[in-house]
Amino acid sequence: MRDKGLSEFKSNPDIDLDRLMGLEYLVISHNQLQNIDGVSDMLGLQEVNLNNNLLSDITALEGLAQLRRLFLANNQVKVVLPLKPLKQLTELSLYNNKLFDL
Repeated sequence: MRDKGLSEFKSNPDIDLDRLMGLEYLVISHNQLQNIDGVSDMLGLQEVNLNNNLLSDITALEGLAQLRRLFLANNQVKVVLPLKPLKQLTELSLYNNKLFDL
């Protein structure tokens, strides 16, 4: 779903997230996402690419216990505390964000 001009990733008439629950890899980079609440129920995700969006709130990711690779470069992220529970995370990209504390 790259370059679709999306501003939100949650259930709506254009996106039936129930059909995506079994996904392990999700690429929704290069959009205009500000809301990724729909990702929180996709518990099987192992890799998520959210590069080049407008994300500041990443709390929707905190319950993705299987997540191993996460790409969040070129967003508006300030706080990464929601990532603390992700014990399987081995690769994380956060460059070009607005981080003020790790």
